[in-house]
Amino acid sequence: MKNYKYFFVSLFLFGILSSNAQNEEEDFRIGFRAGWHSANMYRVGNKAHDNLEAFYLGFFSETKVSESFRMNSGLEYFQNGFTNSESSFRMHTLSLPATGKVFVGPVYGMAGLAFNFKLTDNREDFPGGEQSTTKITDTKFFDIPLSLGLGVQLGRIQVEAKYSWGLFNAGFIDGQAHKNRYLQVGAGILL
Repeated sequence: MKNYKYFFVSLFLFGILSSNAQNEEEDFRIGFRAGWHSANMYRVGNKAHDNLEAFYLGFFSETKVSESFRMNSGLEYFQNGFTNSESSFRMHTLSLPATGKVFVGPVYGMAGLAFNFKLTDNREDFPGGEQSTTKITDTKFFDIPLSLGLGVQLGRIQVEAKYSWGLFNAGFIDGQAHKNRYLQVGAGILL
């Protein structure tokens, strides 16, 4: 029951960020985005495995605060985890990102955070023992990653890249706590 409190608090905060919408079409827009997602799990800054190459997809809303600043929130699906010589470890994740964007012409820098919720994972494929060199004993339901990125807007198309650092331990691999980190490169279209 404790895990669901995080979900409802995050949903509430997401609603507050989205409620800044104005009636004018230029001030509030929605859109869809998708792209390449490269994830790994790190312990004290070091990765022990290869990156998991996957995708992300979702929708977003964007509120114009001023000519050069916009707030962005959304809902995304992606897979965090890693690959090794045996298999791929995947944490199916639902994310509620909130980002501020500062524009200089068509180019923008962005910074924000997200509320990530693990939907499921495949840790049963990594039981440990003599057959396996990797043992995943626990994964966590909730994480808050911070993100930084750059993008460019060309008409209704936004192309961007951002890197995210998880603040909380996402799982325990071989008895060591690991955090998620991931790079997203993709495009979105404003409707």
